[in-house]
Amino acid sequence: MYNTDFIVKYRDIQDELFEKIKYGENEYSEEEVFSICEELYRHELLSVFNIKNVNDITLDTKIHDLWISLRKNNQFMRLFLFYKDNTPFSLLCANDDVLFAGMFQYELFILTHKCICEIFTKNSIDEVLFSEFIKQITDINSKIK
Repeated sequence: MYNTDFIVKYRDIQDELFEKIKYGENEYSEEEVFSICEELYRHELLSVFNIKNVNDITLDTKIHDLWISLRKNNQFMRLFLFYKDNTPFSLLCANDDVLFAGMFQYELFILTHKCICEIFTKNSIDEVLFSEFIKQITDINSKIK
């Protein structure tokens, strides 16, 4: 159903390339780095769901099935409810499983993936990771306001 063995790297690569740009060591522009990392993000998103190409029905079904599984975990629900209460998307969407799909957005996917992997492998989310996710949502919201 969900590939917990897959290591998501798009943000690490983005950070590494931006660090090189900062010190004049990178041959890519910031726009090229964003483009490269957005493409990698899309590929990695498909990979965690074990699908080869974007077929909205397949991806939507897999996200829905994952939501059904994860909403049984109290710790994940605390994380989801924080996301729901602190994202402008909740004003546009009353449906929780559609809102859950928002947790796979570019800015959150790497942390969402780590949280899901911990739930499936350890049945809980490490408090440091939980806090990191909360901080990321707060940071995203501060940029929007």
